[in-house]
Amino acid sequence: MTVFPDNKPVIMINEQFLELLRCGMYRVSPDLRLFEHVDWDALFQMSVVQTVVGVVLDGVELLPQGLQPATILKLRWVMLVRQIEIQNEKLDNRVIHICDFFSSMGLSPMVIKGQVISRYYPYPDHRQAGDIDLFFTKRQEVEKANIWAKNNTRCYSVVNEKELAYRLEDVIVENHIRLADMQYGCYQDNLQKIIQDELIEENGSFVKIREARVRTLPATLTVLHLIIHIQYHLLNEGLGWRQMCDLAMVLNDQELIGCLDRDALNSYLSQIGLKRMSAAIGYVLFAELGLSRDKIPFDISSFGADIIVDDIWTGGNFGKKRFAFKGNVGFVRQKIMAMPLHWRQYRKYRKLLPNEAWANFLVKFKRVAKGIK
Repeated sequence: MTVFPDNKPVIMINEQFLELLRCGMYRVSPDLRLFEHVDWDALFQMSVVQTVVGVVLDGVELLPQGLQPATILKLRWVMLVRQIEIQNEKLDNRVIHICDFFSSMGLSPMVIKGQVISRYYPYPDHRQAGDIDLFFTKRQEVEKANIWAKNNTRCYSVVNEKELAYRLEDVIVENHIRLADMQYGCYQDNLQKIIQDELIEENGSFVKIREARVRTLPATLTVLHLIIHIQYHLLNEGLGWRQMCDLAMVLNDQELIGCLDRDALNSYLSQIGLKRMSAAIGYVLFAELGLSRDKIPFDISSFGADIIVDDIWTGGNFGKKRFAFKGNVGFVRQKIMAMPLHWRQYRKYRKLLPNEAWANFLVKFKRVAKGIK
């Protein structure tokens, strides 16, 4: 590893990584003083772990040629990003196809997360892609879509009747009947009413994917959904910088924020117990990812923000570094091994969202007990 003048290589690499990430996100020039001594192999691996390979490379491209990584590593980096571009093109085409197909069946799915959120990045194809997520607002519609999937595709899982995962040609699609959940009873009731009310008032918005218009969530619900998604993974496996970048890119979009109801969003966050957590998330977006304070439509506070940042660095994307044993041991043993980690997550986040953190841990405990029996 490169020896840095201040003998703080980890801190320096983190700063370099975040600087390149910010530059890739907002297309601003890097602070060249940070790149006099660089361990490029470590930075490349960090971008892989955090699943922001393309966005960080966009930042690298803004450096003068003399400060960029060696040709061999740069070529490896570019080739990996090219694979991400190909995957995004494939997923975009599949999204358009499945939406058109379900529309011909009289269904109206909303595309959520991945391929919609990528539209808010400077280079949408550089956001690392995942699965295709479809949300159906009516039970009869998702049931009809699920019957088709079970009869015509290879299905992988049904999660508590909330979602069905299946393979469509060479991609995974998930049909969702519930947009999001909270584990604490009162918050869950409030959340489901919020979602219902939001969708009654507005049938959704549209975003352009490869010249096609696809239906997605209205602006306020999009932001709320991303915040809930972040808090869920913080309480459980953990999350990476990609999920924080998603929220930052959405909030950075003038058109979307122009359609957002700030008062309603803050009311929703209060009703589901996420005011403290969202304030800490907002601070991370501001202090670490460089999002302008005036673009964050909710309160921000440094309280608990350091815990979130530490989790991101130590856990990696969706906590894969912390839960490396998943898939390598039996189901029951896997659940047992995870319990101390879930307990630790509860203890870390109980001051930010005490009711939800405790309810979430109890759910995990009950599932382990049931699995053992």
